[in-house]
Amino acid sequence: MAYCTKTDVENYLQVGIDSTLDTQITAWIEAATAWINRYTGRNFEAASGLKKYDGRGRRYLYVDDFLSVSKVYFVSNDATADAGSEEISTTEFHLYQDDDSNKTPYNKLQLITGSTRGVFPMGEQNIWIEGSFGYSASVPADLKLV
Repeated sequence: MAYCTKTDVENYLQVGIDSTLDTQITAWIEAATAWINRYTGRNFEAASGLKKYDGRGRRYLYVDDFLSVSKVYFVSNDATADAGSEEISTTEFHLYQDDDSNKTPYNKLQLITGSTRGVFPMGEQNIWIEGSFGYSASVPADLKLV
């Protein structure tokens, strides 16, 4: 999703942009959004979805920026999250931004002591996480201005 709209550009510049340029303006906005994402290494607007990660055999797992987690699966095969998988209760892990549980976006899941699994099991694409991924629920105002 783009971080601003044609209307935002018109309001900033205090001019009306002819509708014949709509396609070009949209392309420029999308290109700028993609450049910002690549340069910063993050997506600033959250979107819900499923992401897959490699387990490293540790109590914690660093992942992309996220605001919430609805489900975490340990998957033994790449078929589905229903077949050959184990869903981990949200009460069995804590969410952190690095080592601070009071900041968002989060980027780390850590299993609590005494969880049914002691570690995120080793494997490729064997940890599936459903949630809201991104830096913020809405585009930060300063980024939208840029």
